[in-house]
Amino acid sequence: EPRRTVAALLEALDAEEDLRVRRALFEALARRGDEAAVESLAGHLSDWGREDRGAALATLGAIGGERSTRILVEWLGAADSGDAAAEALARIGAPAV
Repeated sequence: EPRRTVAALLEALDAEEDLRVRRALFEALARRGDEAAVESLAGHLSDWGREDRGAALATLGAIGGERSTRILVEWLGAADSGDAAAEALARIGAPAV
């Protein structure tokens, strides 16, 4: 079931410490493109370091949708993540603008 897969990926992301594995988990979430991941990712953005936050913002850009777009717009002004948010919005394209 797709929702269980997303939940399992998010749980693994919470537990994993290896940056390479975490990057692969973000990529898997991005490939799935399931909006079920959006709220969980958004809830962790402030807690994660720059690299994880950048990967999460890119994942939100890959997932797309109205909620992802709003979150990315909120992060545009972040000193260490604004560029990543802008790139993610560009990935969404015209609907985000």
